Amino acid sequence: MNNGPLLTVLGTIESGTGLALRERNPYLGWGLTGLGLAKTMYGILDMAKEPHER
Repeated sequence: MNNGPLLTVLGTIESGTGLALRERNPYLGWGLTGLGLAKTMYGILDMAKEPHER
């Protein structure tokens, strides 16, 4: 099963939420941004795999 597009979209939403929260709570905002970016990269790598590697 290919979860790459789902992870990429959710990671983008999470990163945007983290960037919006930076002013109120910097630690939480940057933490969410980092987790969202990691999730986005994992989704991109999952989409880049060959079909026989999944």
